[in-house]
Amino acid sequence: MANLLWLSLQRLTKKIIIASCASFVILSTALWSDTARAQAGEGCGNDVLTRASLDSIGTATDEQRISVARSLIENWQVSLPTMMAAIETMKNTDASTWGAFDRQQMTFIVSIIKAILASKNRSIALFRQCDNERTIIPLVWAARGNETDLRLNAASILADTVDNTNVCFVLHHLRDRDISANGRANLVGIARAMASYAYKENVQAIMETIDIVQANMGVGEGFAQTKQLLYDLGARATRSSNRNEPLPEALAKYCKSYNYNSVLKRTDL
Repeated sequence: MANLLWLSLQRLTKKIIIASCASFVILSTALWSDTARAQAGEGCGNDVLTRASLDSIGTATDEQRISVARSLIENWQVSLPTMMAAIETMKNTDASTWGAFDRQQMTFIVSIIKAILASKNRSIALFRQCDNERTIIPLVWAARGNETDLRLNAASILADTVDNTNVCFVLHHLRDRDISANGRANLVGIARAMASYAYKENVQAIMETIDIVQANMGVGEGFAQTKQLLYDLGARATRSSNRNEPLPEALAKYCKSYNYNSVLKRTDL
């Protein structure tokens, strides 16, 4: 009897192992929620169940994707750092050239992060606690890219999270003559969101960037909105509460002596 029970357990284990990842994630949702609630505090770790959820997206049904999305949002303290780590693996080419699975998965990840930042208290603080250049730079490329959903959601994330520590990445891209009109408008809006508290070095970089963008812009549809955003960006920067204060050392990791003359390369990621 014991042997028969053991064989039954082995067969059950084998079935679980070969089950689709999407089904595994759905079955594990309750366990994942309990784990998230049991964790003390918030950190920047990489959660196994979150990773499995993200890997399931390509084969999941619409109903399963909705269930996964709800779990990711509900358990954001655990899922957010893992999704940020996934962004670090974003392909270095424009999303329009990606395969369907990569595009679908990254669009899903970015949309869930946007939803978390828009709806969960302290989520922006956790994002800033866990981010680095490997998180921000891919999002900047996405915010200026050709895939509409990815571009808009990435821009929304950056508008919530870009600050004095990393705005230089956004300003560098804005100086690119080859940026699209939509990409330019997105990045100006992102810089505008933090300009009212920009420190001295960043105020100077913002004003120089505005001059460069205006020189690069032609005459065409959609530029009127960008010009208004540029005006607002400059106005906010010149009235910044920190405009006369040098960047504090704690915020100076990337933007203190940023080289705006370096060539933008996706392969630098």
